[in-house]
Amino acid sequence: MTTLPKININGTSAQSLRDEYYEAYKLLTKAEEFIRESVTCHPRDFQLNEIGDYDKARQERETVIRKLDESIEYLEQWIMNASDSINS
Repeated sequence: MTTLPKININGTSAQSLRDEYYEAYKLLTKAEEFIRESVTCHPRDFQLNEIGDYDKARQERETVIRKLDESIEYLEQWIMNASDSINS
């Protein structure tokens, strides 16, 4: 659960929050997509390593992608919170 602000006139505007978090969202989704689809993690690169190192590297990669996904979800919640305030 993400702790979200109750947007008010003394704080940052809903529009600014939405814009800032949306920019971060675009960057993280692009990074996540690039890592998932374009960054190499291939067994041939581990052929001189200890047995099991490739599997460990794949697990580490999946952990990084999962953390990015969690960060993206966090940003989405802030965006929705700000958008709800704008639309109400």
